[in-house]
Amino acid sequence: MKSLLFTSLLILFYPFINIGQINYKGIPNFYDELKQEIPIEVLPEVNVRKLESEDRQENSRLKKMRYADMIDVDISPETHGIWNVIEDEKIWYMSIKSSGAFSLSLIFDQFRLPVGAKLYIYSVDKQHVRGAFTYKNNKLSYILPIAPIRGDEIILEYHEPYNVDFSGELHISEVAHDYKNIFNYLSKEEKGFGDSGDCNININCDEDELWQLLKHSVCKITYNGWLCTGALINNTKEDSYPYLLTANHCINNNYDASVAMFYFNYESPECINQDGILDQVISGSSIVATPPEKTIDFSLLELSSEPPPGYKPYFAGWSRDISNPSSVISLHHPRGDIKKITKSLDGAETGDYGEGYNLDAHWWIDQWDSGTTEGGSSGSPLFDQNGRIIGDLTGGEANCEYNYNDYYQQLYHSWQDFADPEDQLKTWLDPLNLGVITLNGYLPYDTIPTKLRASFKDTIITLAWNHVEDTAKILHYYVYRNSVKLDSVKASEYTDTLAFKSTLYKYHVTAKYIMPIDYESKQSNTVFIRTMNAIGLPFTETFEDGFIPDNWYEERTNDTVGWQYTSGGFDGILDTAFEGSLNAYFYNDYGESSKLVLPKFEFSAYTNLKLTFYMHMQEFNNDVHNLRILYSEADSLEWKILKTYDTSIEEWVKREIPLPNLSDNYKIAFEGVGLRGFGICIDSIAIIEDGEYINPTILVDKTIICISDSIEYSTNLDNTYKLLWNFGSSAMPSKAIGEGPHWVKYVSSGIKSAELIVDDTYSSNDYDVAVVYELPDVPTFTNNGNTLISSADVGNQWYFNGSPILDATDKTYVIENDGNYFVEVANSFNCVSASEEQYMMAIDIDDFEYENSIVGLKVYPNPNRGQFTIEAEFINSDKFYYKIIDLTGKIMQFGTLDTDKQNQIIDFKNSKYGIYYIQIYSTNKYYTSKLFIKK
Repeated sequence: MKSLLFTSLLILFYPFINIGQINYKGIPNFYDELKQEIPIEVLPEVNVRKLESEDRQENSRLKKMRYADMIDVDISPETHGIWNVIEDEKIWYMSIKSSGAFSLSLIFDQFRLPVGAKLYIYSVDKQHVRGAFTYKNNKLSYILPIAPIRGDEIILEYHEPYNVDFSGELHISEVAHDYKNIFNYLSKEEKGFGDSGDCNININCDEDELWQLLKHSVCKITYNGWLCTGALINNTKEDSYPYLLTANHCINNNYDASVAMFYFNYESPECINQDGILDQVISGSSIVATPPEKTIDFSLLELSSEPPPGYKPYFAGWSRDISNPSSVISLHHPRGDIKKITKSLDGAETGDYGEGYNLDAHWWIDQWDSGTTEGGSSGSPLFDQNGRIIGDLTGGEANCEYNYNDYYQQLYHSWQDFADPEDQLKTWLDPLNLGVITLNGYLPYDTIPTKLRASFKDTIITLAWNHVEDTAKILHYYVYRNSVKLDSVKASEYTDTLAFKSTLYKYHVTAKYIMPIDYESKQSNTVFIRTMNAIGLPFTETFEDGFIPDNWYEERTNDTVGWQYTSGGFDGILDTAFEGSLNAYFYNDYGESSKLVLPKFEFSAYTNLKLTFYMHMQEFNNDVHNLRILYSEADSLEWKILKTYDTSIEEWVKREIPLPNLSDNYKIAFEGVGLRGFGICIDSIAIIEDGEYINPTILVDKTIICISDSIEYSTNLDNTYKLLWNFGSSAMPSKAIGEGPHWVKYVSSGIKSAELIVDDTYSSNDYDVAVVYELPDVPTFTNNGNTLISSADVGNQWYFNGSPILDATDKTYVIENDGNYFVEVANSFNCVSASEEQYMMAIDIDDFEYENSIVGLKVYPNPNRGQFTIEAEFINSDKFYYKIIDLTGKIMQFGTLDTDKQNQIIDFKNSKYGIYYIQIYSTNKYYTSKLFIKK
């Protein structure tokens, strides 16, 4: 009972114990046993007024934010503080004070603790504690940043047992003096630091399942007194590697990366403003890739540790497509506040941020529909309508009062604008070199074990899988072999030492839950592994034994549906094998499938190999089975499709398929998919060296075009080969035959791919063959007197009688001669659209003005379709009239002008196409000009 009471009192009196970065259980002594005062290091006074003035004068539109002043110090147990020696350990105490600080945080540039040692840091009122920090916090860099602790005075308490392997190494190099109150998250009635603009929307006000998943990728970043945002990002291995994407202008060197702290799940638990948890933190990181400053604005970091399951991490997917997204959202921490969501329902388009960054390399948000961004939002991800990252925030003008013009670095340019791996994303986010344009996100922890994988050496099989989301709720994992429960383990890995040589094993894993109820989860993915040595060449198989060959196996969706070994196939359709008396046959009417997996192969010594076989697959009533040829470079890696056959084949036909990515544990499978028809027959399988290997090259005349342009495709091969081109569904034409050249246009923008197939066997795929950009909107123009006005604000070029007018590139142009005019508009990619051509007449404004009668007389639009405006300021009491006269002198229409009105609309009734004169006159004055009525 005493123990229970003591624990309860601790919770009551020390509500902030163990709030912070990854640390370990423990309670400090709070210097209760100390008989003397703790030495205090008082830091130099911070000039807050100067710092705030610097912040106000910061002209950059970048959206990182400073919250603390970094003070250099030189503090260690060797030079500061006091040691207290007790029975089995010694304790070092030290106090640091920086007057007026709302909170203090530390940077240890030397942190190395032995096993058994513990460090606590807490506020002088003992209400806010960080620690214990132990040997588990040791890092290769020896650097450890400590998250902010409330108040302007903190105490360090270091425990070191006598029997440690070495003396702890502690040295503090910097103290962060918080002058903006990073903890002061006030109510809506009281605005303080951390309470971002009122227009911001808490993430949990939006219940969309996708955004609720994506939020677990986004974190707040603090480093060296600054605030930014970042996001976990997936890679093609989908292995939970702790990559984090942020902005180059936030973190671009290893020191800033090493002292950065990453706060996950800092959000209000409800829609209303409530302070969130601050105890899901990872301290420290390293730079993986970042380009030269002021070029491309991204940094890819590697966190010092993987986010644990309790953080519910999500590794966001990405898209490097350049097509304009239909809608976008951003998740971020403005001013270091709880997580917010910002939306643009109109999507984004390519724009130029300026300030020295590479031209036209950003996504431009014209206007946010809900929410905004602020200082501290820099580096936050921009998600497209599919929930994939397409960029990270550089900056802009948007705020709650003026919610326009934000710019996000395009992931398309971050991908590979620079060739050096240290300056690009491609090397790191596509380690398998798949060339994919998009990648979905990855959830490493779920309610069931995921990503089960296996490897073996001799007869020792090693299994590993990803933990469930909340490991605190499970008792253990069950390991199943061949559908029989084999063992239970706490960890997410298992070694099976009871396997035999040359045997096929099938494994899956489940989780045994104890909360909220006692139950066993659904099973993980299934993996097959054969404890056999990979074989080499030669290799052939004709199925003459009448059963599945040695070291082959099947992966079935239904245990009762699989491959058979017969003579021919469907009765009455095919009755003989291609070679010998038997072949393999698959038949099913209901969509079931089965993979027929060949032995493992040792192919690492070969350069060019091909798989050959014969097949028969006849349709019935337009229904036909599908045959997929699959491969994998090793056990537990996902199957990849080499070839799909989905059309009727009514006689034995030979197929040849080159084998890519040869390895020392190569796997091949024939997957039959039952879609009615008369089934699939295969026979006479062989793998041989390919002495006829052809490597076709796709050649293009340009790699960047506008939708209105075309690309010329050709190849290094001639028409002695059978050449088939596939340019994609958005291409015109989508397919072609022969060496070319072929001129291809596209009906949509984006990254385009092309495939060239040679002799129905060899192929070349270029997944990034070209980028197609959108055309700008077709402009229109109006005229006001002699002034032509384009609908486009920038990118204009005016034309007269079909030729460009020198230096006529403004939004407006004053015409000087009668003739045909149009305006052409170019976007940032130099793609152009042109307006309709119109005949315009130059009106001599000087003739239209009279010093004592009329000022600013204009007739517009001119030409028009029978309705126009007379604009003038009448400065005396004379009566004024107008009349319209045709070229023969006949008066077609006349009327009186109201001299009290500056603008008067005239309807020229029954007007016909042609040239007229308009006269505006009074008793002794008149003004004449041409008037053109168009069709």
